[in-house]
Amino acid sequence: MYRKLLLAVALALVLPAVTLAQANPTITSISPSSVSLGSSATTVTITGTNFVSGSVARLNNVDLQTTFVSGTSLTAVVPAANLTTAGTRTITVVNPGGAASNSVNFTVTTLPDTGLAPQGLNTLAIAGSIALASLLLFLAYKLNWAR
Repeated sequence: MYRKLLLAVALALVLPAVTLAQANPTITSISPSSVSLGSSATTVTITGTNFVSGSVARLNNVDLQTTFVSGTSLTAVVPAANLTTAGTRTITVVNPGGAASNSVNFTVTTLPDTGLAPQGLNTLAIAGSIALASLLLFLAYKLNWAR
């Protein structure tokens, strides 16, 4: 009995303590990487490495509702309240214990361009061309469109 205790003490003194460090998560891509201003809550798929159960995605350092899918995939919900102003935000992932990932941009864009552009007082460019006469003979309008 004393031999086992003596051996355990000797090994503790001789062998250095081993600490296992957790690898930092790494984000390689997110999808979607942008949404339109005013969108509803959006689920973002985060692809990378070293994700673990308990990994949390963050938008501008605020935790998001996150689901662990695998060591290379997470999903996170970006609330609609975070999509009310245009601009670029950052998404990061933090593992339990604090190991943090690189950041990836997530952009809220202004509303998409409709292709309609006023060309003058009585003209609206849509691309192509057709002339329209109004019921009032002295007013005429022209529509232009293109592909």
